Amino acid sequence: QMPVISGNGTRVVWLRGTLREASQTLFLANLDAARPVPIRTSIPVIGLTELALSHDGTRVALLQQNLLAIYRLPDGEFLGGTSLRSPVHFSAEVRFQGQDRARVYLLCPRKESAPWLDLKIIEFDASARALKTVATMSAITRVWLPADSATETFAVWKRGEQEGYLALCSVRRGQKEKTLMPEGTKGIKNLYFVADGRIVLLSAQDLEEARLLVFNSEGEKQRVIDLPGKSAWLGGEYAPGQLVASVTGDSHSSLNLVDLNSGRIQRRFKDMIPMRSLLCRSSLICTSGTHEPGDLQSRLYLYDRALIQLDLLQGFTRTLIGSTIYSGDGTGR
Repeated sequence: QMPVISGNGTRVVWLRGTLREASQTLFLANLDAARPVPIRTSIPVIGLTELALSHDGTRVALLQQNLLAIYRLPDGEFLGGTSLRSPVHFSAEVRFQGQDRARVYLLCPRKESAPWLDLKIIEFDASARALKTVATMSAITRVWLPADSATETFAVWKRGEQEGYLALCSVRRGQKEKTLMPEGTKGIKNLYFVADGRIVLLSAQDLEEARLLVFNSEGEKQRVIDLPGKSAWLGGEYAPGQLVASVTGDSHSSLNLVDLNSGRIQRRFKDMIPMRSLLCRSSLICTSGTHEPGDLQSRLYLYDRALIQLDLLQGFTRTLIGSTIYSGDGTGR
């Protein structure tokens, strides 16, 4: 379980323990403190758990198998919970849609359509004790969600007549709005929702160099940017229109700052892994975007088992979780 940070960047929660243990411990830390200190909560956590924080960090939602529960932070008071009344799921993502309302995205298997999955979107209002199904879609394998939970558009890899294709969809309508990449397209590794509405695809299969495909908010391709390596993963939006890309070449890996307007690439630090890229590597449903360009979530990296806040241009670092101090010179050499 990766650390989860509130939308306003003031609080982080994470689990400590292993899935083999009977229970895990939920910790939190206040990121607006000069030196964030781990705080143990009394919230019960058993087994595989998905976490979500409200925008202000005062609520945490836990999805444990088929049970969803919402608690208040930091005191851990139980505010409400429900069974999702849904079959076993392969992947799930929980997001807050308000102070006490959570939305759950579930990818559920169907024997007759394997390996394609059903997507179910469910909302639970803890204050009203109300559960409802918002939408369902069939024949899906991957889902990408924008960071802003108020945005009702998301992207899916959906089954076509013979092969899959990439499409933009509406949450409320539960249907395709626009085809981004046609049936038969190969090599799409990741998708990123830029704060200004643009969409960036990362493509790397059977190419000498990984590349970014930049689309406007209407789904029309604007430009192609070749990256300096065969493999890459996207980080956050460091500044308006500037994306971080972790790029691996023949013998090295480095963080690169990519200007989506000019195509200019600045090579910066090495050996750092954007936390955002790990989230999208490990799940069939992932949040891929930034609440605001340059916010805390866009500047988080993993280095030597520690969570680091890093400014790519200024070189400033701060350790948020763990004890490692990064001493790189920022040149990427």
